[in-house]
Amino acid sequence: MRPYPHREAVARLAESGESTTAIAGKPSIPLRIVQRIIKQWNEKGNVSIKVKSGRPRSVNTRKNRAIIKKRIDRNDSISLKRLFSVRRVEDVLWTDEKIFTVEVAHNAQHDHLIFKPDQGHTWKRKIVTKSLFSKGLMVWAGITANKETPLLFVKRNVKINAGTYQEEVLKKDWAIADAAGTTIAYLDANFPGYLTKDQWPYNSPYLIPLDFAIRGYLEQKLRKRSITNLDQLRRELNQAWAEIDANYLRRTVKSVKPRLEDWVKPGKTQ
Repeated sequence: MRPYPHREAVARLAESGESTTAIAGKPSIPLRIVQRIIKQWNEKGNVSIKVKSGRPRSVNTRKNRAIIKKRIDRNDSISLKRLFSVRRVEDVLWTDEKIFTVEVAHNAQHDHLIFKPDQGHTWKRKIVTKSLFSKGLMVWAGITANKETPLLFVKRNVKINAGTYQEEVLKKDWAIADAAGTTIAYLDANFPGYLTKDQWPYNSPYLIPLDFAIRGYLEQKLRKRSITNLDQLRRELNQAWAEIDANYLRRTVKSVKPRLEDWVKPGKTQ
């Protein structure tokens, strides 16, 4: 609310003996404002406008509140569903990266160990040991419905920034490095038609084939081998990657649309 512009006139009328009711009736000033001006005059001897402390609420406007509400209410999954109704999911290049370690994760349900009869109840049967800092490789990969990209291995201790993504492991799942301005400009120039962060749900491994299928396939292959060093891990990953069947890729990619249908169901969370 803007301050009343004739504050000094109100103070002079009050000083001359006019009552607050009479002052409020002359220029049609609200009585409450007249009382505040007179109170300030009596207490401080002036009617200057008080300087408010703190940051003004310039951002908290009706327009900005409406924009924020629209962003909160927006359903990314439904927008994505409409997108794939006019574009073939089989034409999308799905990419992701993962760190594979020399010591492959143990699966208690599927990994069976063979012991001698006298070792049936020893600690070796019940405890699976693993190094605290196991050696590993960061691997980037991409697939379509009928083809896979070569595996790209990121060198150890290489910082994943915008330059690394553009030169070695260009991908689009909108991690911090992906959203860098230079990466966006690179994609605009070389890969028109990519899905932006406003079109793809954040943190959605349930919809990404390399997360819900391919990653587990590679880990299962590695568990069948005894790996002792990084060179062997690289060879085994390349071999397992080369063994992926085209029919498996096609079925995996086609399963994205049913998963998307499931994703947009009311109350569904993944």
